[in-house]
Amino acid sequence: MTLSATTASAKKVIGIALETTPGTAVAPTYWLRVSKVSAKDETTPLTDETFQGDRAAVHQIVPGTIHSKVSITMPVALDTAGFAFAGILGHYLYNAGTPNVHNFVLDPNNPKTYTITDYSGPVTKVYAGCTFESVKIMGSSDKLVEFEVSLFGQASNTVSTPSPSWTTELPLPTWASIVKVGANSGSAVDATADNWEIEIKADVAPGFTASGTRNATYNKIGTVDASFKFTGICSTPGLSEVSAFAAGTSRYFSVQLVPAAGGSEGALIEILSGTYKDGNIDGGSLKDIVKYELDGITASVPSTLTSLTGYSTPVQVTLNNAVPSGIYA
Repeated sequence: MTLSATTASAKKVIGIALETTPGTAVAPTYWLRVSKVSAKDETTPLTDETFQGDRAAVHQIVPGTIHSKVSITMPVALDTAGFAFAGILGHYLYNAGTPNVHNFVLDPNNPKTYTITDYSGPVTKVYAGCTFESVKIMGSSDKLVEFEVSLFGQASNTVSTPSPSWTTELPLPTWASIVKVGANSGSAVDATADNWEIEIKADVAPGFTASGTRNATYNKIGTVDASFKFTGICSTPGLSEVSAFAAGTSRYFSVQLVPAAGGSEGALIEILSGTYKDGNIDGGSLKDIVKYELDGITASVPSTLTSLTGYSTPVQVTLNNAVPSGIYA
């Protein structure tokens, strides 16, 4: 018996690019370093469940609407991080410099769309018209900072095999990140935090019309909100925040992402007005140390970033890197 040829899943590559025309596929401008990915088409067949003088449940099946769903987990790199922030928040401001400065806040209008390219060896598929519906950025002190992102788009199409290439940008270790929490942006660094996450969710969905196509013809655009949580060694900073939870006071929370080697590149993710909805001090098991756990929601308030104070946003992001204008949004 001759064995069939196989393709190692490790050969999979994922690319991304901003679309000029929503729903029209474009070639990748960057290739993502992903650790986990699911990209697939989703459809619901339409069934004829009528009385026809027998016991059959279904007599006919016809195609229903179709769209795609993409979920990606990946280490955060400063050159590609802007796609997630631009995709979920929408409004983008660029200032050239050394490094270049990219600012992101919530846009009241429609978000941008992107093309995801998925090469898995036997076939390469593109998912056009992709809109970000959730972005979670998270860190654990002994791991890399990671993104978990989710998008939806139009049904996939098959394209020719790409020629991927990657930049030399390194992933970011959580131990190098800087957490600030308190009454305002002038609050002290909380060096006791060991795990943190910020999640931004958009109430968006594919929309369909009677237009002769199974694909989505528009995106349903709804609200955007954010949440955050973190844990740390139970000492003075943590106890102060647990007290703030009990009092229900507004809190500032930020994470600054810093490369292991330092330098001028990095990112600052800020929640300007958060309120804890859950808080706890727990010793865990017999061999654990006592830790605090805090879980919060955010309110949209005017941005404090220069030239963006007219935008109300649950999260604001400043990203410093070498990427030029026009890549993210």
